Amino acid sequence: MEKHTGTQSFGEYSSLLFSYIFNMYDMFVLATGFVAMLLILPLMLKRDRSNADYTLSGFLLGQGVVAIYTVFYYNKNLNADTIEFFYPFHFAPFFIIYGTQGILLYWCSKAMMGENPNFLSKKSLSVACVLFLSIASNIWMDKDPYAKNYGISLVILASMSVYFGIVAIRQMQRFDTQIKATYSNVDKLKLDWMRYCATGFVLVWIIGLICFFCGILGYSQVASKLGTVNNIPPLILVTCMVVFSQSVANIAEVTLPLEHENTKDSAWEESPEIIEQLNNLMLNVKVYQDPDLRLEGLADSLGVSERRVSMIINRHHNKNFYDFVNEYRVMDAAEQLKLHDAKSKTIQRVFEDAGFNSKSTFNTLFKKITGQTPSDFRKSSNQSVCVN
Repeated sequence: MEKHTGTQSFGEYSSLLFSYIFNMYDMFVLATGFVAMLLILPLMLKRDRSNADYTLSGFLLGQGVVAIYTVFYYNKNLNADTIEFFYPFHFAPFFIIYGTQGILLYWCSKAMMGENPNFLSKKSLSVACVLFLSIASNIWMDKDPYAKNYGISLVILASMSVYFGIVAIRQMQRFDTQIKATYSNVDKLKLDWMRYCATGFVLVWIIGLICFFCGILGYSQVASKLGTVNNIPPLILVTCMVVFSQSVANIAEVTLPLEHENTKDSAWEESPEIIEQLNNLMLNVKVYQDPDLRLEGLADSLGVSERRVSMIINRHHNKNFYDFVNEYRVMDAAEQLKLHDAKSKTIQRVFEDAGFNSKSTFNTLFKKITGQTPSDFRKSSNQSVCVN
């Protein structure tokens, strides 16, 4: 009687796993699910966990569950067993995830901006009601998983997620604009990375929505191909979300200006004394050289309210706080580039002394204001000096 070794048994099991149970595509989608689950661990093990960590973990959990369940639900070897095991709730995981991923992203974006996600808001309760009605109606009608009723429910739920995803993107855009009214350096506060990831997910959900429409209309092959491609981007997106969320500053205490700060106030009058003091602080004291300068600090130096300083900058100089301060920084850097050549002072030292903490931001603003890059400006300045 032939004796089988442990190595042979493992080899047979691996062959069975890849050839008969899961194909390579299934394994990739499963990897998305497991990576999403693993990325939750560092968020939950942090000592200083915030609402942003909790909401991001909830969003990642949803992405992980839908990836794993997709494999078990659509795999030809496991489909029947999966449906039988979860029946009559075999469609519920898809309904829950497709219906809530948008609101989860919305909560996550609000938490990232330092706002209260408000889990019991009217929007949240409306999502719960639609979910309950969708699941209840499908159980009551007892349709097979490929019936039109199932597809219509998914279209409604996916549309809801697309809507909340777009709302989240728009509120992050507003946030990036608002912080410039209070902060002079916003590179560590901006949520560009979050907006890009959110946009990626919304595009994935829109493609999923098209798949559901194709399924309802009977174009099953188109739906299958689109769905196959659509399961690939989430692995990249969930990884990017966690990596970037841990590499940016904690903005839980970010203070934004009141909404009425930029509105017309008939009772407001310009104060020449305060304007003169402000000019003195910028030109002589050079407070802009502090890279962490905020509207609050400038207001304290002037002995007036933040709202008053904000209105002076907005109306007298026709700029927001961010542009106002950074224009002085650019002019300071330009003077330094004229006085010092590359051997005596590097460009990095120049922008740091001027108050910038990001080379990319410095280069962008310098070219916007002067029309030249810092290097070109230095060369042209040195050439004019030599000619003279």
